[in-house]
Amino acid sequence: MRLSKFLLIISFLFVSSHLYSQSVDVLYLNNGGAIRGSLLEMDPTNGAKIQTSDGSIFVYPMSDVDHVSKDETIKTANVSVRYSAPERQIARHKGDLLWKDTGVKLKEIEYSDILYDNYWTYKSARKQFNTGRAFMTVGIVFSAAASVLLMSYASSFEEDARGNRVGDKLLRNSSSICVGIANIGIGLGCVFKGIGKNRIEWAKDVYNTGRSFPATINFAPSMMMNSQRELGVGGSVSISF
Repeated sequence: MRLSKFLLIISFLFVSSHLYSQSVDVLYLNNGGAIRGSLLEMDPTNGAKIQTSDGSIFVYPMSDVDHVSKDETIKTANVSVRYSAPERQIARHKGDLLWKDTGVKLKEIEYSDILYDNYWTYKSARKQFNTGRAFMTVGIVFSAAASVLLMSYASSFEEDARGNRVGDKLLRNSSSICVGIANIGIGLGCVFKGIGKNRIEWAKDVYNTGRSFPATINFAPSMMMNSQRELGVGGSVSISF
C-alpha cells in the first residue's frame, strides 16, 4: 500500500513539474519571421524542422535560419487565455495589412510579431487573395478578347451560294473559347479572392478586438529526441478552445 502511494505521488510530481516547465522553441528566420512551436530536428543536411501548436510541421534550410531560442511559458490545465486589444489598430487594404492611424503597410517582421500563430493563416490568405486577383485579371483579358472576336465575327457575315448569310467559323469558335476561359477565370477569381479576403479580415479582427476563450491543456508524457539527438523524456501539449 505504501509503495503504491509513493509511486502515485512521484507520478503526480513528475506530471506537475512538466506542466509548469514546458517551453516553446522560437525559430527566427533571416527574413524577419519567427515561428513558435516544438523544434523536431536541426542539422545542416535536413535543415530545421519545427511543429506548431496546431500540428503543422515546417521545414527550413539552415541558410534561412538566423537563430533558435526558448520562449519559456507556463502551462496550466483548464485556464482562461486572454489577448488584450492593442492600442494601435490595423486595417486591411486589398491583400495587405497596415497601421490604421498612419496608413503605413506592416513590415514582414511586424506581421509575425503581432499576429503570432495567425501569421501563417494570414500568409496563406494573402496568397489566396492574390491568386484570385490573377484569375480575375485573366478573365477580364479574355473577356475583352471575346468581345473583339464577336464584333469581328458579326462583321464577317457574307452570303454563300445558296443565299444564306454565314460568318467566319474560326472567329466564332475562337470567341466561344475566350468566353469560356473568361467565365472560368472570373469565377475562380471571385472564389479565391473572397476566401482570402475573409481570412485576412479574420486575422485583422482577432488582433484588433482581442480574444477571450477558455483553454484546456492536455499533457501527454512521451519519449523524444532533441536536435542534438539526445534521447530524453518529453511531452506533447494540446490546447482546445
